Amino acid sequence: MNNFSQMRVWAENNITDLSNFEDRWTPKNLFIVTMYFLSTFAKEPPEEYKIPEDEKPWEDVHKKFFNDAILFEVGCYMIFRIDHWLLNNNYQQREDIFNIMAQKFLDLFGQILNSSELYSIFNQRLNMYGQLANEATDAEKFHHHLTQLILQAELDNLPSEDYNLSSSPVMITDITDTLSIKMEIKGWEFAFLPKAMGFIEEYCKNDEELLFFRVKSSKDHNDKAD
Repeated sequence: MNNFSQMRVWAENNITDLSNFEDRWTPKNLFIVTMYFLSTFAKEPPEEYKIPEDEKPWEDVHKKFFNDAILFEVGCYMIFRIDHWLLNNNYQQREDIFNIMAQKFLDLFGQILNSSELYSIFNQRLNMYGQLANEATDAEKFHHHLTQLILQAELDNLPSEDYNLSSSPVMITDITDTLSIKMEIKGWEFAFLPKAMGFIEEYCKNDEELLFFRVKSSKDHNDKAD
């Protein structure tokens, strides 16, 4: 078990540097904010929100399930959810945002995990979640497969290269581990994923306004030239 996350350190350092949000509507800053929300998965809560040790039903998930391979798995799911949301809401920036997110995400985790297989793993995960979405799968099934991938990543400290929806065996583990991971996924998805999408929505709207003014300015310039 590796209880250290380079990605979390990267996110904390970069979000601190973003103290001036005047120019936040850049692809780089959008990526930093999104990765910061990713880094909150299985993060130890502030002292005032902690449950007393004698009242906990099982071990805190943040003590066991927060290595960088796990954050890679959650990140793949996060990028799929963002892309699916952009598709459903007909945002014209969908392709640009996905390409920015995917490339920067793979560059970051490629350095952290030192693996040459991440591109193929990333594409496999997105195809898998896409298949589940096409089958109109409920959230529980998404969470089941993500939980299995997290359990495998916790064991190996690397993402599984050959996970398959139909043929991969279910990880045999303590039932409390499975329950605590699923609770963490649901809590994180409810609390932080909408925040990330909110920033992306603002980015899209701001981008559309900039495009409008660029087009208007160009038209005005051409009208004057005529």
